[in-house]
Amino acid sequence: MAGLIGVFALWRAASSEEGQKVMKAIGKGAQLAARGINGPGAQEVRDLGCPEAFVLDMNEMMELVDLFTDGGLKDVGTGVMVMCQGSFGELPSCDEVAKAYLTAKGRPPGDFVVMVKTKNQKKEQCTRRYSETGEDLGEFDQKK
Repeated sequence: MAGLIGVFALWRAASSEEGQKVMKAIGKGAQLAARGINGPGAQEVRDLGCPEAFVLDMNEMMELVDLFTDGGLKDVGTGVMVMCQGSFGELPSCDEVAKAYLTAKGRPPGDFVVMVKTKNQKKEQCTRRYSETGEDLGEFDQKK
């Protein structure tokens, strides 16, 4: 009986507008994460010393965020975000991650952003934008 009630409650939640947003976000988030883990450059960043490396399409990330916002977000531009994350120990610098990413075959052309972050820390170690050739274009502030 409890299982039947649980199924009914899940169905009701998924039938609501907010429930549908959540279900859509879960699906999109899982797809984005799977592509990010296996994306061009992710293995090179892991080989550098990033336990968790993702290469994420910034437009797809913003589509996911837009499911829960009413606008007003900063236009982060196009390109990819190369993320290096770890729980402990010293992580590479943004410059080191950018150099590793640039060695990847099949990476998309254009500028890219690198973020290095220790898990459970509010602030990133660094977040920088780089040109297609690896020139440091300065701090990337996604909050403005």
